[in-house]
Amino acid sequence: MLKMKIGVLGTGRMGKAIDVAVAQTAHTIIFRCDDEHLLTPELATQADVIIDFTIADCLQSNLEIALQNDVPFVTGTTGWDAQRGAMSELVQEYNGSFLHAANFSIGVALFRMLASQAARLFDAVEKYDFGIHEIHHTGKADSPSGTAILLGDTMLDKLSSKTRLVYGNSKGKIARDALQISSQRVGAIPGTHRIFIDSTVDSIELTHTAHGREGFAAGSIWAAEWLIGKTGFFTLDDMLADILPKIE
Repeated sequence: MLKMKIGVLGTGRMGKAIDVAVAQTAHTIIFRCDDEHLLTPELATQADVIIDFTIADCLQSNLEIALQNDVPFVTGTTGWDAQRGAMSELVQEYNGSFLHAANFSIGVALFRMLASQAARLFDAVEKYDFGIHEIHHTGKADSPSGTAILLGDTMLDKLSSKTRLVYGNSKGKIARDALQISSQRVGAIPGTHRIFIDSTVDSIELTHTAHGREGFAAGSIWAAEWLIGKTGFFTLDDMLADILPKIE
């Protein structure tokens, strides 16, 4: 049985959820850092893998320390899309191991596959329109969520009727070629994502509702287990493509 020494970056909601999830495995948490204390070489060398849920401003520095010390790095931090090229080059430079996901819930990953298939099928009929709505707790730092944007990009790839994403709850008319993502921040909701498919004759809704953060934490640990021994710049999709049955 694989036993990992895990370094955890982030002591917020997800950091605490990882504590609970790791306690149910054979792994151990060897250290924790918060957003204000960056990873150091001394800490990095203690870990077999690092799981990061901090903030985008810390990510590149923490990743480089991990790569310099040949430690695989898993991150669920969002808001760094503009740095994606630089991150990829960094991983390539050090021949390192990096896996990122906006959402580590395996259910969400499969939900996105359903969204892709639904977009492809209903787009062929030409009478349907599409939209996305996401709801999260009031403490969430970004809007729309990284998962909602990922869902939108996935659907755009299959939709001939939509060419771009628009964010926010617009008071004006939404152009026909725009796939709108609307957001809501309420209470302590862990995360709900809804896809709306509508025509004059019927409506279809696909919904994923997280009941807590346990699924996100468990998915990040699974990703860390998978990443050990591999090199490259990976996403959760790469992991799932490797382990799921092939869809004919």
